[in-house]
Amino acid sequence: MYALYVLGFVMLVVLLGSSTTEDRLLQRQAQEAALARQMIVQHHAAQLTCAPNPTACSGTVDVAARLPADAQGAPAYQSGNIRTVGDGTGLIVTVFVPMVNNADLVSGRVAAALVKDSESPFTTGSYDFANQRVGAPGPTVGGTPRHGLAVPRGIGGVTLRDRLPIIATDLTP
Repeated sequence: MYALYVLGFVMLVVLLGSSTTEDRLLQRQAQEAALARQMIVQHHAAQLTCAPNPTACSGTVDVAARLPADAQGAPAYQSGNIRTVGDGTGLIVTVFVPMVNNADLVSGRVAAALVKDSESPFTTGSYDFANQRVGAPGPTVGGTPRHGLAVPRGIGGVTLRDRLPIIATDLTP
């Protein structure tokens, strides 16, 4: 009888422990998807900011005035973890630069969420440091085929590292 109680207790601990791990995984996946959407919103605001004069967008791109009203002043856009920079030639990129408090977010899953959530002609994914590229040939999205985009490692004063989640757009015709 005592063994039955012990077995029941062990089963309960295992059941509760596995649901907690699963809950943490689901929470992390939701955070990664939210981060990807925040990056897309910021990049879209940068595109609106830079489109009238792409050569004026060199270094950090100030997107505050172009963010949707409900995003202005939000911590995600004030923390510095999401940064948008340009090189003065019409190339703008938005990157996630993880700080200590976001170290548990997995860059690969953020990049995958970017590709999945981006329904625009943005070039999205993980940065390929060796080839200095974002994206690769892929399916047509919104009538625009994806070919990948060359992005230098030190664009706009930000040093890009391998597999960094990134969105890139070349605004030149």
